[in-house]
Amino acid sequence: MKNRFNMFMCAALSVVLIAGCVASKPTTAPVLPVVQVQAKGGDKLTGADLNAVAVLDIARTGVSPESGTVRLAPNAQVALIGPETGFSQTDTRISNVRTMQDGNNMVEVLRRFEDANGRTQMMLDMAVYSMQQPTKGELNANSVAFITDYKTVMKSGTEEAKQEAREAVTAFQQQAGLTADGALGPQTSMAMAKALGIQEFSLLASAPIYPDNPRYSMYIMDEVLAKNDPDTYLKGFASMSAVAAKAIPEAQLPSRSKSGGSFLAALYFMDQLPKDSAIQVGFSEFENRKDSDFRSTMRPVYSTGKSWPVVYVPFKIERSTNTKKLYALVLINGTIVKSMRLR
Repeated sequence: MKNRFNMFMCAALSVVLIAGCVASKPTTAPVLPVVQVQAKGGDKLTGADLNAVAVLDIARTGVSPESGTVRLAPNAQVALIGPETGFSQTDTRISNVRTMQDGNNMVEVLRRFEDANGRTQMMLDMAVYSMQQPTKGELNANSVAFITDYKTVMKSGTEEAKQEAREAVTAFQQQAGLTADGALGPQTSMAMAKALGIQEFSLLASAPIYPDNPRYSMYIMDEVLAKNDPDTYLKGFASMSAVAAKAIPEAQLPSRSKSGGSFLAALYFMDQLPKDSAIQVGFSEFENRKDSDFRSTMRPVYSTGKSWPVVYVPFKIERSTNTKKLYALVLINGTIVKSMRLR
């Protein structure tokens, strides 16, 4: 966890230390949606806003944000959703900063997580805070704490950490009109304590974000092959690579279907869908609309809102010399999102 000194620096030196206070890993496609931050009054992000992002990061590790200058309000709500096992954060973006009608401040952060299969999980973190005037006792305590933490960095920190601390102090001194010598003495530390005050959080929570166009892959393979080795081909995402390796290439499906046979459609969603989204695979002679044969469409599978659906659909194609076309259609909530020509 960051100590009080580093927590303060993230809050007090918003522009100077933004790169060090709000860090993220390199992004991989698909990235989070590009957003224009709606800042309070059109101004740049404040140090307190950036500190709210740091507090969200810390709270996600299960550590309560209590540092002398940051605290939870009485009856504060903490309801952060953690990523599923095996998922790592790959992108972070501040998406909204605003002052609410009750005078509190809200910061919203978009997060993206990804696993080894390329599945993604996206969340919106929200932090609501207010700024409180510290008591004389709190001012003194925080001033002393800043000096203590600074001395700890200077004594046992890395050379890089020491240099960053000096530069941070110098930048604050310049902003505050103090002698910019990079040394954190009683005058500078008290100025810091007064400038920061107490940041009190009443809400640290998150909610899932679902993409408008969820990613998915569909493969067609021989049903007999899958039925004879279900541990290899019918184990959800654990089987996806094996299914992909044995799938009939899409360009070959029309010629393969002429002789008929039993097939299996395997549909893998790489993004989460909202709860109760209806997923179906159906068959039609039309590429982009349902027809009278659509009665053969499978019953809907409903998403849980927390998982990545995998749908298996066995189907038969009768041997025929008929040139009538046949498509496998993927539907979400009754809307066709994919057509794959089978004949």
